[in-house]
Amino acid sequence: SSSSSSSSISPRRSLAELGLPQTWLDECRDVSRVQATSQQVGQESSSTLHLQVNQELMRGSLGGAGHDLKNELLVSDIFLVDVAIPSLRFALEIDGPTHFVTALGSSTTRTSWLDGGSGLKRRLLQTLGWQVFSITHDEWHRLSRSEQRKLLHRMLRQARKSAADSSHPSLS
Repeated sequence: SSSSSSSSISPRRSLAELGLPQTWLDECRDVSRVQATSQQVGQESSSTLHLQVNQELMRGSLGGAGHDLKNELLVSDIFLVDVAIPSLRFALEIDGPTHFVTALGSSTTRTSWLDGGSGLKRRLLQTLGWQVFSITHDEWHRLSRSEQRKLLHRMLRQARKSAADSSHPSLS
């Protein structure tokens, strides 16, 4: 499924190198800090889906990376990542219905796209060298428990392979 894939690791870059307006970055940092703080002190809670995915990861899908698992990690002081393994630069976004926009019209089939803010966040994280994966609400609930574990294992295998490949670039 395309929603559970990631792009290859990009060269690590800093936010300053991206040429984004400083006022925009400052506003994003302020919002992200408030959101991270409110989730840490229990004012906002993670979604049920987020908790289910996290529990499955903690149950054993991690294969040794569990000590590095972070929930609601603030990356570069600006991007709040649902689940992360910083040593692998692995970011997992848990996408409920609010992360999508749906085309309006008389069509009998619903067409939805990732909303602009979520898409931009992923592209910027990838530019900073993070591998970004996602799980949608519909995808997760369509899978059996065994298939859910396999999906998480596949993501982690891909993240480990990409992290290993990026730390040993081939000589050309």
